[in-house]
Amino acid sequence: MSRLEAIEEYAKALKLGQKEVRECQFRNRPTNPAVLHQVAGELAADKSINIGLVDIPANRIVGTKSAGRTSAFTADFLPLLDLDTEFATKWMNLYDAHVSNEGIREPIVCYEYLGDFYVQEGNKRVSVLKCFDAARIPGIVHRVMP
Repeated sequence: MSRLEAIEEYAKALKLGQKEVRECQFRNRPTNPAVLHQVAGELAADKSINIGLVDIPANRIVGTKSAGRTSAFTADFLPLLDLDTEFATKWMNLYDAHVSNEGIREPIVCYEYLGDFYVQEGNKRVSVLKCFDAARIPGIVHRVMP
């Protein structure tokens, strides 16, 4: 796998992300992932139970646990940061791993609330896998009890 291919894939994903933001703005929809703390309340994650490793439907991953990294992604986890950032480099490294024999093996960590999933760890993994139209993404899930 050449680095040039990873750069091209990131540039393509970035362009799609920028397009998604424009479309969301036009339709008056959120441009970034939802945030669990804003949806369920600040202490929601404290009322959770660990349900272990689950194959999560990719289309049910709708946000992040906290607001810290939401500006790096569109609502559908496409990248939004420039090609010359550390974020882009890490994204491209994950891309390389995914298309190689190695693959992306480490599960994400997320919280499930009312059937939707919010990523705590693994946002870039979700981004890369969604760019490949992954149907399911393995994750260690904590279910938030409403």
